[in-house]
Amino acid sequence: MQYRSTRQHFPDISSDIFDGEYYQQLCSTPITIQGKPVDPPANYFEDDRDIALGLSTDGYGIFSNGQATAWPLIIFIYNLPPELRVHAEHILALGVIPGPNKPAKIDSFLIPLHEELFQLTKGVKTYDIQSMKSFLLRAFLILLFGDFPAISMLMNMKGVNGISPCRNCKITAIPIPGDTNHTHYVPLITDLTNLGRKHVELMADAKQVDEAESIAATDRIARETGIKGTPLLSTLDSLAFPQSFPLDFMHIAWENVVKTLIGLWTGKYKCQGHEVDHQQ
Repeated sequence: MQYRSTRQHFPDISSDIFDGEYYQQLCSTPITIQGKPVDPPANYFEDDRDIALGLSTDGYGIFSNGQATAWPLIIFIYNLPPELRVHAEHILALGVIPGPNKPAKIDSFLIPLHEELFQLTKGVKTYDIQSMKSFLLRAFLILLFGDFPAISMLMNMKGVNGISPCRNCKITAIPIPGDTNHTHYVPLITDLTNLGRKHVELMADAKQVDEAESIAATDRIARETGIKGTPLLSTLDSLAFPQSFPLDFMHIAWENVVKTLIGLWTGKYKCQGHEVDHQQ
């Protein structure tokens, strides 16, 4: 558990979450709870015993046939070395959201976790066996990850099917001409300037949705902004939207893509029933 406090950070090298810009920023930021400093005042991760946490969720098939899914909620302890933190015995299994469908409002299942994280931000009086003294044990959720549907639920966003589908930028999708299903897509040629999304802007958009005077206005603002309301976890000051929600590398590169690449490299890949000319 001392890995976080004992590892050395080099500005030009990124090898772990603690080399990230957001974590480094937190280390010089006062701990607050809904904007109010904790008592006694302290910075995030000022104490070597402060714990960094990451939350992950994803839907998985309960049975080999059918579409029924359940959603586990698991916590990673980043204070542990990378070679240990992902082992099953070191992962905190919070529970499983039952199926058969994905949760309509995942925040309702996160309330117990949310309350405990608030308490852990204030600090829990704990006895340190090494120093033989009591101290305030604090733990902070700083990262959430998963595939696009999971992150969309955690951020309370429309997701990939929305007019504003991206959590990191303001790029706008357009309807497919003549499509009766009202499917949207992001064109390859678009204006990529001033697209970055910031925490303050996302929360302002969410507040507009919360305060809309009618269902029609709520739906309209949610479609335009991509966010459906204020997410429960946004009240944790250790999180920043969207910085705390990185892209999931496994779904971007490893899932299916590697299998396809190996097929191309070994000459076994088939495209629509035809052999690919690997010499070209």
